[in-house]
Amino acid sequence: MEMDCKKKNGHSHVVFKLRDMQLVQTCKTTSHSQDLCSGEIKRSVASFFTMTGLYFSFSFKAP
Repeated sequence: MEMDCKKKNGHSHVVFKLRDMQLVQTCKTTSHSQDLCSGEIKRSVASFFTMTGLYFSFSFKAP
């Protein structure tokens, strides 16, 4: 699995790649971007990987 973090149009884009599947989570850049992004990504990723039966943990820091 690989994780790509990119900045585009004032947003932080995090792309999770697992085999042929992709999960893209976009976080708005705000004064609390770190907390919002990590929270939103964790929730979204948890739902996605619960459906696929795979689990993992990670940490995310806004650039």
